[in-house]
Amino acid sequence: MDEHDLLSLKQPSATRWLSLERAVKGMRANWVALVLELEEEEAARDCPVAKGLRRQLQKSTFPALTHLLTDVLSVVNRMNLTFQKEDVNISSIQPVVNMTLASLDDLISEPGVAERKFNEASQDGRFCGITLTQPDAQAFSKLRSQYLAEITKSVKKRFPEEHLGIIADLDTVLNASRYPTADSALKTHGLEALERVCDQYGSPRGAAAPLVENDRMQRDFLPMKRVLAGSGNPSFRGSCRLLITSLGEMFPDFRALAEVALVIPVSSVAAERGFSLQNKIKTATRSRLSEAKAQHLMSIASAAESIDTFDYTQASALFKSMRPRRKV
Repeated sequence: MDEHDLLSLKQPSATRWLSLERAVKGMRANWVALVLELEEEEAARDCPVAKGLRRQLQKSTFPALTHLLTDVLSVVNRMNLTFQKEDVNISSIQPVVNMTLASLDDLISEPGVAERKFNEASQDGRFCGITLTQPDAQAFSKLRSQYLAEITKSVKKRFPEEHLGIIADLDTVLNASRYPTADSALKTHGLEALERVCDQYGSPRGAAAPLVENDRMQRDFLPMKRVLAGSGNPSFRGSCRLLITSLGEMFPDFRALAEVALVIPVSSVAAERGFSLQNKIKTATRSRLSEAKAQHLMSIASAAESIDTFDYTQASALFKSMRPRRKV
C-alpha cells in the first residue's frame, strides 16, 4: 500500500461532493488492508464493532459498488470540472452534458474499467485473497441499474434539454468571438438561433410582458454583430459587458439578453467559495449557529482585512460609538 493512498480524518465532518471520488478511490485502494486490520482487531479484542464492520466490507456488494462508483464518479466529475471556473464557456455546456449522458448510457450497457477488473478478479468468490460473502449477482445487477438510472435522471433534471438549447443560442447570438470574419457570412450568422431566442424572450409569459421586442431585435441584429466585430470580437462575457454598458442605448433588446446571459447560474465557483468561507468560521459551536449569524460571519470572512492590517483601535472606537453601554 503506497503512502499516497492513505487517507486520514481528524474528526467527523461533512463530505463535499467534489471529494467523493478521492474518498472512493481511497477505500478501493485500502479495502484489503482495512479488512485485515478489522480481522486482527476482532481476534485480539473480540470487538463487536470491528466484527460488524468487517462483515459489511466482506459482502460482495461492497467492493462491487466501490468499483462501480469509481467508474461513475470519473464520468460525473469530468463534467463537474467544466463548471469549476469563474468564467464558464457556455458554448461547451451542451456538448459536455451530452458526453456525460452518453458515457452513463455506456455504463448501463456494460461495466466500466474499474468494475470490469473487479468482475474478472472475483469470479471464484474471492477478491485479493479475501473470501466474499453473500454473493447475489441478481440483486447487485438490480441495484446497479437503479443507481445508474437515478444518476442519469438527476443529470437530465439539472440540465433540461430545452434550457441547454437556449443557452447555446444565446452564445451563438451574443458571443462575438464566434462570429465569422467575412461580412457575407456575418449577415447570415445566428439567424436561426435568433428566431429561437425571439420565441423564448419575445413572447409574453403569463402576466409578464415580453423581455424584448422581436421586430426591433431582428432589425438590430446585423448592426449589433458588425459593431461587436469591429470592437475586436470580444469573448461572450466581454460582448455582454459591452452591450450592457456602452452599447446598451443603441441595442436595448440585446442589452436585456446580455443581462440575462450574465446571471445564468452555470459556475459552481460561488458555491465553492461559500464552503471555503464556512471553514473560516473558527468556533466550536459552528454547527449550532443560526442561519443569520452564519451569514454575518461568512460576510466578515469574505470582506475582512487580515489580522496583520486590521485596525483594532478604530474598530474599538466605532463599536463604542454604536450604542451607549452601562459601565460596570
